Amino acid sequence: MQSDPLAKLRDIHLPEPISWWPLAPGWWILVLSTMGLLIWLIIVLFRRYQTNLYRREALQKLKFIEGDTSPTYQQKLVRVFALLKQTVNSVYPDEYLTSKHIDSFVLFLKNSSKEPVFEDLPDNLALYLYGNVTDENEDPQILEHLIASSDTWIKSHPPLKDLKAQVSC
Repeated sequence: MQSDPLAKLRDIHLPEPISWWPLAPGWWILVLSTMGLLIWLIIVLFRRYQTNLYRREALQKLKFIEGDTSPTYQQKLVRVFALLKQTVNSVYPDEYLTSKHIDSFVLFLKNSSKEPVFEDLPDNLALYLYGNVTDENEDPQILEHLIASSDTWIKSHPPLKDLKAQVSC
């Protein structure tokens, strides 16, 4: 009698499971490029946040001026224009735009905005700012339009490189 040949067979030895570590080179490339992209994105967002710090501060000061009830009408007008001049000096430090006459300064603000702003200001704005404004001369709508236009300009004015491109064309 012959012995059963199947009895001599051993069980199948399975190979060890494939380890997920160490990673294959393709996965290393994907991980490193993803990390590089995330680092670059964080740097870009941080720079944008830092770059727009003056906008956030200017908008905060504008809200304070608007809500403050202690100054007079004329003082509020002067404070809004002082804030606009500080903002312009922060954005365009080498352009010396704030030393212009108030009408030229307002014209610059109008021309540098992407949206229509400062359209409802009176022609004799210097009188409202520097003259003797009485209660009869006060027009609350002028202040409202000035604050709304200032808010719009602060939010939407172009950076220096775009401003120089507009001037040179």
